[in-house]
Amino acid sequence: MPNLFEKELGIPLPKCCNTGACCKGASPSTPYHKLMARAAEGDEFAQGFFSIMVPYLKREEAEKIVPGVVERTLLAAKKQPEEFQTEEDVVFYHCRYQTPDNKCGVWEDRPQFCRDYPDTPFVVMAPGCAFEPWAAACKEKYSAMKAEVEQLKALKEELAALKNFQENGAPLPDLSQLALSGDAGLPKDGFGVENLLENSGGSTLERIFCENSPYGDEDTKIDAGYGVPDNTTVNLSLVLSLTGLYVSTPLGAMYFLR
Repeated sequence: MPNLFEKELGIPLPKCCNTGACCKGASPSTPYHKLMARAAEGDEFAQGFFSIMVPYLKREEAEKIVPGVVERTLLAAKKQPEEFQTEEDVVFYHCRYQTPDNKCGVWEDRPQFCRDYPDTPFVVMAPGCAFEPWAAACKEKYSAMKAEVEQLKALKEELAALKNFQENGAPLPDLSQLALSGDAGLPKDGFGVENLLENSGGSTLERIFCENSPYGDEDTKIDAGYGVPDNTTVNLSLVLSLTGLYVSTPLGAMYFLR
């Protein structure tokens, strides 16, 4: 299955460096008892996971083998208090088929979740993992693209208010806050958002940028450099002319910019 983030963000996955840490210290974001219940109900991921993964009897065993993974996983678990109330709720696993040289003993028959790893840059990775630079680049670009979508949402709201002003004489919004940059008030295509909008039809971006995204989020402040400088005067006739753009272009029909 193609990696969604690799495909949409244009950042290719690197080759695995075979440290074996992901196979020696796996820990799903679902507690053990809930994962077992899912497996009993026929969940493909849960069944595949337990078909090859064996839990460590004690966390200390995992700490001796993959201390970095344990440390990072426990920090991530604190952000899920509804799932992991204590550190004891976090269970670590190792693959029963990993060979002494960190190779896969069932490579041709490995489960789908192994084939897809890492399916998201927000998964916990071991220090020194070959996928760490890829994950960092994806998170940065993902956050910047979300910022551009927020700019488009704000622009749509401004244009709707200006259209209402033209038609009904409603009060104008604060034009000093109108984010105008690039051609016709659209954000600069620094991260290819406009191309994605044209090529994806919105469905993929809606999946990535929707509220409560299953892919998580990153508390990273991205300064996209948009907005009108303090010493810039917004041309009112230009702003009002954009209301026609709002009605006649795809911007007014982007269903995911609700």
